[in-house]
Amino acid sequence: LKLLKMAKGIRALLDTVMQALPQVGNLGLLFFLLFFIFAALGVELFGRL
Repeated sequence: LKLLKMAKGIRALLDTVMQALPQVGNLGLLFFLLFFIFAALGVELFGRL
C-alpha cells in the first residue's frame, strides 16, 4: 500500500515534469539567443584587444 502511494506521487511528479518541458525548452532557447547576441557583441567590441 505504501509503495502504491509512492508510485502515485512519482507518477504525478513525472507528469508535471513532462508538462513543463515545452516551457523549459522555450526558456533555454531564449537564453541561448541572448548568450549568442552578447557573444557576438563582445567579439565585435573587444576582438582586437
